[in-house]
Amino acid sequence: MKRDNERGGEIVPLRTIPSARRAAIEAGHHARMMASIANAETREARKRELWGPIGSGSMERLCALFHSLDGVPGTRPWDAMVLLKWLCTSPGVSHGSSHAAKFVLRVWNSYTNWDEAAHEEKLLKKSEHIKPFDMFEALACWDGGNAAAFRAWVEVPFWP
Repeated sequence: MKRDNERGGEIVPLRTIPSARRAAIEAGHHARMMASIANAETREARKRELWGPIGSGSMERLCALFHSLDGVPGTRPWDAMVLLKWLCTSPGVSHGSSHAAKFVLRVWNSYTNWDEAAHEEKLLKKSEHIKPFDMFEALACWDGGNAAAFRAWVEVPFWP
């Protein structure tokens, strides 16, 4: 079945459309399908180029884009629990670096409740909490460099 706009938008069987028109429709579908495949291959190539093999190394590359995470424990080599400890216990955590750390932890594992994990590891007192990553709050806080790091991931995302 094919929607035929020349017939008032009614749905008609494809076999009832004249063969020349049907061939044009099928060629258009084929061209769109091939373009979609090419776009997917380009995205995958860009992902490999930017992030390398997906895993710990790609997390290190992502962290390196955030200048607010320069030299932060757990970012190189990548270790989510070391980064979480830094986030919870370091006196040097700025507002911007806190957002960056919460973002990369979320990329690493979006299913983990990092506040709960911090409490299980006894990194926080019962009355203390880590707010989840908030994109709007982060973008309002980050300078251009950290915002660009976030955009790089948004444009070519990966999940380990």
